This record gives sequence, structure tokens and C-alpha cells, in this order.
Amino acid sequence: MASNGTRTVLAVAGWVCAAAAATAVGIASVTAIGSGIADSTQRPFNGQQVAAALARPVPPTPPAQSSTPGSTSAPGATPGPANKVLASAGGSVVAACSAGKAQLLSWTPRQGYRTDDIDRGPDRTAKIEFESADTEITVRIDCANGVPTAHTTLDTDGDNDGDGD
Repeated sequence: MASNGTRTVLAVAGWVCAAAAATAVGIASVTAIGSGIADSTQRPFNGQQVAAALARPVPPTPPAQSSTPGSTSAPGATPGPANKVLASAGGSVVAACSAGKAQLLSWTPRQGYRTDDIDRGPDRTAKIEFESADTEITVRIDCANGVPTAHTTLDTDGDNDGDGD
């Protein structure tokens, strides 16, 4: 019969072996799962790739089919609006031109900026302001040859607290 000291040593040895086996299984599992995630062929864009992607025009969307009774326009008979991402120091906008009128489809202020005085259009000129604590960037969009074109003005007077003073 084994003594109490021998039993204790065997219990500790058994516990160490079980802990080592559990750790090995855990590491092997995480490695197997992680390799499927980390070894993906898709890599995140760097700053230059993001800027290049934002500079590319978005392909035009096809016009929606009209369900109005008596409508004579065939699907695809008129070109869809030309969508374009336009960037400024205060943020970016996605704008479109349709029938010579500009329209803001969406916008994203940069960190530290908020939007104000938004005129979505459609109109000859659509407008949005990106404001920070000391800067106001006004972006006016019009349509030059059916393509959204941005005209940006910068005001750094330091009075952009939103109280109108």
C-alpha cells in the first residue's frame, strides 16, 4: 500500500499532466481557428488604398422602373444618375447628378467634425457644412456635364459654436 506522501506526489503529477494536456488542446484549437481567420487572402486597406478607393467614381445605379400608370419609359431607357464620392478636409459626401440637378446621397464627417446646414437637393446646387470647434468647411456640389463637382470654402474664424453669434 502506498504512503500518504506517495499519494500526494501521484495526485500532483496527475493534476500537472491533466493541466498540460488541457493547455495543449486549447492552444491547438486556437491555432486551428486562428489560422482560418488570420490567413485570409483579404487584407485591410492601407491609407493610400483607402484614398484611391474613395477617389474612384461609383458606377451609376440603374434607374428605378416606374410603376406609374401610363408610364412610357422603358427600363434602362435613360441613364441612371452619376454617383461620385467627393472628399474634403471636413468629411466626404456621395453625390449624384440627375437631369442636371445635384443631390447629396450620403455624407460622413471626419473625426472632430459635425454636419450643419444640409441642403440635399435635388437642385442646381446641393450644400453641406462640416464644422469643428474652429473650422467651417462648406461643400457646394453642382453638376458639370452630368458629373457631381465639389466647390469647397474654408472659414477658420473660430466662431463655430453653433449659437449663431
